[in-house]
Amino acid sequence: MNKTQKGALFSLINFLLLIIFSVYSIRIIRNIFSLGGYPNALKIVLFWAFLILGFMGISAFLLYRMPYRKKQISAEVESDERDDLIKKRAVLVCFISVWFLLITSYTILWYIIGLDGSIPLCILPLIYLGVFTATMLVYNVAVLVQYGWKSKGEKS
Repeated sequence: MNKTQKGALFSLINFLLLIIFSVYSIRIIRNIFSLGGYPNALKIVLFWAFLILGFMGISAFLLYRMPYRKKQISAEVESDERDDLIKKRAVLVCFISVWFLLITSYTILWYIIGLDGSIPLCILPLIYLGVFTATMLVYNVAVLVQYGWKSKGEKS
């Protein structure tokens, strides 16, 4: 696996773990608010927020500061034309997915609320955050699919 593959796989695993943490914390918070336990809910929200932020900080440190592998030869290149082409194709897929996701989310809202309805302004950042998360997942999957899940002919 080269650096791009490892980065995409690491980001994919990171995003999936953060989604699992977020869904679980939303379930806990909803249950606490339904029982009327507001003081305990704030403690749990802060705990999960610090847990997720700590996890993201450790992940960013591991991804950007730790070297994936040592170069054995000083003339060895970090990436070649194939890597650049794979990244460009993945960005193109992301661009298409952004438009598709935004149009789909607005169409669903339009269908649910209707032409004369209105949505609270706080919903829009949630839509954009969801689109961003889905787009990053699409990018990572596109990179891994183009390389193939196995390292074909590459040395580890």
